[in-house]
Amino acid sequence: MATDRVQISRTAEGDLLIHPCARKRGAALLATLAGFDSTFANALEHNHASALPMQDRESL
Repeated sequence: MATDRVQISRTAEGDLLIHPCARKRGAALLATLAGFDSTFANALEHNHASALPMQDRESL
């Protein structure tokens, strides 16, 4: 894997492990989010807009 970033960790025995980091870590998330249509997004916005306001309570 060609990468310019790595994660380094140490084992219990003291050995160093070098793990290459993927370049496009957010690609899977963005691909998943692209699968939601505008109906779903509109429903989320409507749900957020119709949420009850936070209650005022006295402190403990």
